[in-house]
Amino acid sequence: MACDGVRSPVRERVAPGHGEIVPMGYRVASYLYPDPELAAELGERMLMTDTVGRVGWAYTAVDGRVGAMFAERTDAASTERPVPDRERLQRDFAGLHPQVDRALANAPESFYDDLAAQAIAPRWSRGRVALAGDAAHAPSLLAGQGTSLAIAGAEALARSLRAAGPHVEVGLVEYERRWRPTAEQVRLAGRRSASFFAPANRVQPRIQQIARRAVTPPGASLFAARSVLGH
Repeated sequence: MACDGVRSPVRERVAPGHGEIVPMGYRVASYLYPDPELAAELGERMLMTDTVGRVGWAYTAVDGRVGAMFAERTDAASTERPVPDRERLQRDFAGLHPQVDRALANAPESFYDDLAAQAIAPRWSRGRVALAGDAAHAPSLLAGQGTSLAIAGAEALARSLRAAGPHVEVGLVEYERRWRPTAEQVRLAGRRSASFFAPANRVQPRIQQIARRAVTPPGASLFAARSVLGH
């Protein structure tokens, strides 16, 4: 069983010719750092702020830590994993919001930094070797359902194997037959969301702000602080 993520090296062995990822046109960085004061200030809320081509988030994690995430539009043709660069991150995302600037100032030397990408494998198993989670059906973080999809997919896999008894290969085929339509729906949702994940121009943030106000109920814990800086 291979659950080794969107850049799964096993995918090429299971589905030859389909080991490469499919970039979505974004680069994403994320890290956690200790900041009890900011964590208390954020509380249960998540701060999201953006400008043309870039988005930043700050939210409370566990044990007084703050989570920070940053996304920017990038060349959709490249598949190489970026090299984390603390100074570049701080320079490119500075000025989005004071709380985001605070998170940037505490960025570690090493952090998650990769392309937002999908993995599309035309088959999920070969013999008794199977792909699961992002290795089989990464929708990219733009879809916002990768973890849920992986957990629910693991349950679908377990049920299919249990029903197949000693016939493991039959169970793997049934797992894919039953679960692929759901995974494909989420993958397509991720592709649709790519065009407006980060504003492409000055008009788009205003349109998104109006849409969020229309669907966000009063008293919701999520708030958005927007900044159109003209970068």
